[in-house]
Amino acid sequence: MESSLDSDSQNVLKCVAALQDLYSNTFQSSYRFSVEESDRDSHSRDASFHTLESPVAVAYPANSSEVAATIAICAKFKTPVVGFGAGTSLEGHALPARKGSVTLNMRENMQQILDLNERDMTVRVQAGVSYTELNEFLRPYKLFFPPDPGAGATIGGMIATSCGGTNALKYGTVKSSVLSVKVVTADGKELETRRATRKSSAGYHLTEWFIGSEGTLGIITEATLQLHPIPPSSSVIILHFKSIRDAAHCASALVRDGTVDATRCELMDSAMVKAADMCLTPDQRNVADLKLGSTLLMVELTGEQKSVENRSETVKKIGLAAGASDDVKVAIEAERKEELWRIRKEAYWSAYALRPDASIWTTDVCVPLSRLAKCIQETQEDLDESGLIAPILAHAGDGNFHLLILINPDDQSEMKTASELNERLVRRALSYSGTCTGEHGVGSGKRHFLTEEYSQEALDVMRSMKQTLDPNGILNPDKIFPQSTPETPSHGRPPTFHQTPPSTPCAPDLTTVTE
Repeated sequence: MESSLDSDSQNVLKCVAALQDLYSNTFQSSYRFSVEESDRDSHSRDASFHTLESPVAVAYPANSSEVAATIAICAKFKTPVVGFGAGTSLEGHALPARKGSVTLNMRENMQQILDLNERDMTVRVQAGVSYTELNEFLRPYKLFFPPDPGAGATIGGMIATSCGGTNALKYGTVKSSVLSVKVVTADGKELETRRATRKSSAGYHLTEWFIGSEGTLGIITEATLQLHPIPPSSSVIILHFKSIRDAAHCASALVRDGTVDATRCELMDSAMVKAADMCLTPDQRNVADLKLGSTLLMVELTGEQKSVENRSETVKKIGLAAGASDDVKVAIEAERKEELWRIRKEAYWSAYALRPDASIWTTDVCVPLSRLAKCIQETQEDLDESGLIAPILAHAGDGNFHLLILINPDDQSEMKTASELNERLVRRALSYSGTCTGEHGVGSGKRHFLTEEYSQEALDVMRSMKQTLDPNGILNPDKIFPQSTPETPSHGRPPTFHQTPPSTPCAPDLTTVTE
């Protein structure tokens, strides 16, 4: 443990001793506080390329009051605290940036669905519930929670990073579905941000202070979420384009049209289509009917059957006018729709087919829809010139796109090329009035871009909020706020996954951590 201590090692040792006493004697659960190397190591890894620090200890609280008691002790000894959910972070949000930090595992013992109100269509959950588990619970009630980021993500982590996903086009990002959160502040106090009404004009909107704050203002322990009815009918329209620019123009036209009201509008470039096809069985290939060499646009419509049918025809017309090939397909069969969305959901794993011995560095940006076509085309051209393999995926309906950069993390030259590609990508997006991240968050990897995205005055306001809520800077320090030089993801450790990858034949034998 000594190797993980900072300069104030005595305070850290006292903090660890006090926490051991808290969990052993007060909580009667000594096994829920660990200084074991295996626990500490597993909480120094996530799905990003970032290699930061191992925590000095890992606590496994079971409820909000236990989180509060844990943080109160850390506050007493000014020990950094970092929340950790499912480990799906792509920018190192949940990894300690400082030695001597305590990690709170918010997943292991905080998976309770606390209350469901069917009439109000709201649900109260602990932070460690995953959105997939929540939607499985809700299905018999014909309700669902729309945000759908990476598989396995927890509600707490989703809120902390202000995640999006494929449903954001119709339902908004996660902030549109969060009514209230309970957080524990840096002094160990519990705070409920507002009443669970659909709207309120009473005072500051505290809930949104914590959405996207990445655990730097408080640790989210519970959330009240707004639910929606499961639509009665749906269709998926498959459009193929010769160029990624035409596909992006089509996405913009679909959103601009006043009658389409698409639920999802997803783009896969030709490299991603190729990778997906390589991972299909012959039967799956017949069902999906992907067209190699083209950029794919998948548009989902939901609602009453007749409305879906009429709007599907509108999508076909708009697609053809935008340059789609004549073989536009409309999937209404459950099997085909499920297969198409499985392909999209497992795109990350399928990308490994293009370079099985590589690791994937994932990055994202978001631009106004009017700039998407130009930005995404220039990015593809830049990618071709770089010599790297990096399929492009886009939530095209809201201007958010991702690169899945396949690289050898031990090859410093490749890592340098990838880092420079990412820098150009972000600055290109910023030059088009975009953002450095549409849904992954800032974390450790994109801190330096905030000085370009925000004015100094805006950053000063953010810093004042941080200073007010966390005067000693113990909550996930050295995240979000800019540093003077770019932080290149370490080439010493590839991504680690805290869940078992899907059973796609292309998923490699990845490093997987089991808690």
